[in-house]
Amino acid sequence: RLIADNVSDYLFGLRDLRWAALSSFTRIQSPADVVNAATTCFTGMPDLRTAKAMFNSRCAASGRHFVSQGPVIASWAEINSQMESNWRHTRGAQRARLYFVVRSETGIADVKVLDADRGAIRRFLGHGAKELTREFELVQDQQHYLVLDVTDMAGKKAISDNIRVYCYKGGLYRCGDNCNILGPTAMCWFPDRAWPVNAAKDFRNGSEYALGGGDSAFYTTGVPSPGAQLLEQIALKETKGGYPAGPIGHLMDVGVNSHNLQIVTTHMTKLTEAYSTDQRPSPYMATVARDVGDLEYFERTHVLYAPMERIDMYTAWNHRRDRESRKDYQGGVLWHEGEIRFKKDCTLQGAVPIPLLDDRCPRDLAKGFGTTFIVTDADGSTRVGMVRDEKKPINIQGRIRPGGYAAWMTTPVGYHGLLVPADMDFAYEGSQQPWSWLVAGLGRDGQVIKAGTVLKYRFGVGTFADDVAGNALLEHTVKAMNLGGGHAGYPVEMKVGTLVDAVFFFTARARRNETVFVLGPQSLIIDLPIRVRGVENNGCAAVYSANRPWYRFVPVDREGTAWFQESIDRTNEMWVGNVFVCDDKAVKLALVVDGQAEGEAPFIEIHNPTDKEITATVRSPAHAPLFGGLSTHVSIPAGDSVRWTVKGDK
Repeated sequence: RLIADNVSDYLFGLRDLRWAALSSFTRIQSPADVVNAATTCFTGMPDLRTAKAMFNSRCAASGRHFVSQGPVIASWAEINSQMESNWRHTRGAQRARLYFVVRSETGIADVKVLDADRGAIRRFLGHGAKELTREFELVQDQQHYLVLDVTDMAGKKAISDNIRVYCYKGGLYRCGDNCNILGPTAMCWFPDRAWPVNAAKDFRNGSEYALGGGDSAFYTTGVPSPGAQLLEQIALKETKGGYPAGPIGHLMDVGVNSHNLQIVTTHMTKLTEAYSTDQRPSPYMATVARDVGDLEYFERTHVLYAPMERIDMYTAWNHRRDRESRKDYQGGVLWHEGEIRFKKDCTLQGAVPIPLLDDRCPRDLAKGFGTTFIVTDADGSTRVGMVRDEKKPINIQGRIRPGGYAAWMTTPVGYHGLLVPADMDFAYEGSQQPWSWLVAGLGRDGQVIKAGTVLKYRFGVGTFADDVAGNALLEHTVKAMNLGGGHAGYPVEMKVGTLVDAVFFFTARARRNETVFVLGPQSLIIDLPIRVRGVENNGCAAVYSANRPWYRFVPVDREGTAWFQESIDRTNEMWVGNVFVCDDKAVKLALVVDGQAEGEAPFIEIHNPTDKEITATVRSPAHAPLFGGLSTHVSIPAGDSVRWTVKGDK
């Protein structure tokens, strides 16, 4: 009998970016139990080499193994699951192909291809065949964890290990040895140990001065550099200080994980205990922090948006040419949004009662590190504080002008700048502690908060690779990225679709699955973050840019918003939308327009995951490059795919 089914935990662990592997547990207590266990639930592997690696290696559990009640997964393979070719220069770099062979003596009922716990992205009917073989197409629009879920005619299941479709040079993932976030994104945190997401990107130019290797968490190890972190306590009169006194648990949901932009949502509803390494040999084996109760006064949701800096990780990691890889690097920006929902009446206290950001800059008067504090105050002035004598501390408090900034300057690698949009009322305090210290956030001293109140916030934290202690770059950034509101920071021309907003993200709404606009020119320290609403997550959402005149596939979130970045240093015209769309929304699509042998025609793979044949229309929006206006009526068998080849204008 089935003792437990932990498949849902396995699938959640994949979306949570954990290193998760499969194994069967069958309560064998004697040799006589082996045969019965093997016919009830077993772990299958393709060969003895894989089995040996599984039982003897810490990070080699993945080897195309599977757990089964009967069906056999004979093959589960991929081509280009890791986007090794540079998407900036190589057409076809985003094509990925998957292949499986499954068998069952009682016949195959169906095979689902699950994308972690987000559900099935393909479903193939077996119609009772003893062996089912399929090959199918995907695109490298964002990170996918693909798992086979096989059911035979007797209702018995097999679950495969995962194939990860990802971009090693630009994605977000955990390190295999201690489960922290570590990779090409210049961010590092421990999601399962009560650590919040990063407040700011690391300074990649720190490698000019540091001796740390390429596989280190921080580029600035040993270099005087600022440190920023998000804060989660709230100063309450009722608790006579910061609440909660202990750590808060974090439930992480990675909604978008692409080759140039990441979105991570963290839900904070629980109190947690601190993890311990006392009884464990390594951080990875340490006790994971456990929930110990509900937060009493509030619950919070925080969303991190992490655009990529101007860095070529292919050059940095493939060729070990770090300096060349960051020839265009000027820094980075993380964008934060969230809401705090209060559960009880309470009274705020302190100069910054709800601190959201803590930024500390090292100070050395002799070398000029961290001696200048600058802030655009709500009274209309730009206030500057200078530390000239360690024995004469400064303390500057107030409220940041909406659309303004605050920063301590500077260090050999640069400084952090808090960027506040026009709809936010932020308090700040700049003081001279052992470090030069900035705290900023919401609320006013003595403010009474009623249960049910929801406070929303958003702000940016810039990592400016600038060793000049002046505000010219800060002024330019808040104006160019429209933090004061409107869209005058750079030229905008809408040709198809609607302009929605331009505060930090340029935001447009598609019309009939497409939008066309012209942006720039404007100089920014990163490529402009862009989002387009009204796009379907149907497998072929893309951008066609004047800077890159071919289709680049981009991720679409659950709400139908496409996310990506493009440079607008020079005028850039972009088409964004679904290259093809089907009027039956159950249908899945995959477009192969590049990545084939020379002379091969593009084609669309059209998939029907349902139990009935579908007859539908597939069309390309009117303004789509190459294919605009093409349409066809297709009949797709139940639980199968057909291919439509594009030849010329047909």
